[in-house]
Amino acid sequence: MAAAVALRAASGGGASGLENAALSALTKLDQVLPVRLRERVDALRTVTVALRRAELPGIDLDVLVTIALACRRPERLRFSYEAADGATTDRHVEPFRLVYTDRRWYLVAFDLTRDDWRTFRPDRISEAKPTGVPFDRADPPDAAALVAHGLAVGAHPITALVRLHMSRARAERVVAPTAAQIESGDGETTLVRVGGDAEWIAEYVVGLPCRIEVLEPDDVRAEVRARGERLARDHA
Repeated sequence: MAAAVALRAASGGGASGLENAALSALTKLDQVLPVRLRERVDALRTVTVALRRAELPGIDLDVLVTIALACRRPERLRFSYEAADGATTDRHVEPFRLVYTDRRWYLVAFDLTRDDWRTFRPDRISEAKPTGVPFDRADPPDAAALVAHGLAVGAHPITALVRLHMSRARAERVVAPTAAQIESGDGETTLVRVGGDAEWIAEYVVGLPCRIEVLEPDDVRAEVRARGERLARDHA
């Protein structure tokens, strides 16, 4: 029981780096925990309050464990999903992997309705129910790469193509995969694709430790020039 409580706390969405290991252990433990002890653990969980950084979204751990079990078995899963605009839809998926970044969890799953691979935030999932229907899907994607692409460029209104004056090897160390996607490198320079609005992209790229050239679009180039002019004026 003590181990289950500790694992629930560790897997609840902090930034210690232990969340994936804790969730994996908790998933295995929940399968063998006697009903009486599981009820006691659940009772303790419902009356326990944790202090966390405000920007981290709350996670329903029961939903997280349900998803993890469905991924591991594997079996199809149904749930309600709230999109960023507040719209709620019913989803029927074949869950593959849970991916954790420094701020959030993501489920990578094949969406049967949309006939494509999708990522879902578990903090927006409710009423998760395993169907008991097994599946065997060939050629799954690189789950981490799929989530990184969505965070870096896929979910943003615009993207910018930027040339970094550094080698690809160094860019891979400096550029977080959730912030930008490396497209190519030719020795001394590397092309990256960055998503966001023009202001955010400009703020991000001017902070990189190298010379940069924004190749497109023009509104991002204008934002970068404006920041350069402001810095020059403030430090004349």
